[in-house]
Amino acid sequence: MLPPRQPGCSTLAPPPGSDAPNKRGRAKVVLKPGHGPLDWQHLQQTKGMKGELVHGVNSQIPPFRIQPPLRVNKEILLANKENFWCVLNRKVYCIKDYLSFHPGGEVILKQCAGKDATALFNRYHRWVNYEKLLETCLIGIYVG
Repeated sequence: MLPPRQPGCSTLAPPPGSDAPNKRGRAKVVLKPGHGPLDWQHLQQTKGMKGELVHGVNSQIPPFRIQPPLRVNKEILLANKENFWCVLNRKVYCIKDYLSFHPGGEVILKQCAGKDATALFNRYHRWVNYEKLLETCLIGIYVG
């Protein structure tokens, strides 16, 4: 008799014939050394707080500190596609420096440049606190 299986527990082997995870899941991406979550946090605390993680805005004040927030329309968003600006829940972020830190790889994020990536983000990362993760990359609010 097999031991009882706890939901969501990865320590016990799934019983034969169960709907065990298949081998066709998303491929793992190996990040370069120095590109882990703690490295990203350190980068935010050093360069990010000075506004150096935002590209395409010429301002002495980091955009995430400007109140009221900058307003970004569709034309401005598309004009900064090469800076990898994207929209998440009506907020515009510059994800250019985060690309190499993304656990799913750069290719996925590059598809979001100049677009509203809310649906794609919510499909795979509903539980992720992107506002904290990208707080120093905030450009402003989307008014498109």
